[in-house]
Amino acid sequence: MIKEFLKLVILGDIFGAFWIGVKNCFRKPVTKNLLNINRSEKFREIVTINKDKCIKCRLCENICPNLSIRLNPGEFPIWNKEKCCYCRLCRKICPKQAIITKEHYNNSNEE
Repeated sequence: MIKEFLKLVILGDIFGAFWIGVKNCFRKPVTKNLLNINRSEKFREIVTINKDKCIKCRLCENICPNLSIRLNPGEFPIWNKEKCCYCRLCRKICPKQAIITKEHYNNSNEE
């Protein structure tokens, strides 16, 4: 009886997984195809810091994985675009929403 139960469970799981795979092969994809978006090779975002809203709490500097935001004592945050990986963690953690990101398409070397 235990052998029959294990056979049923194991074969049921195998065939169940197989059936889900076959069924999903013929469905429309849920995800969007991002390869067809017309973006420049030099695509970057522009990160700006609203100095009126900034309270110099240093949260953006502490969460930045690439250390692209620096805050000298008594000054506003300075963003280094060469180091930035555009993860937007600084924007998400800012309590006053002082960090603004905008998509920027750049077709030249000037920024």
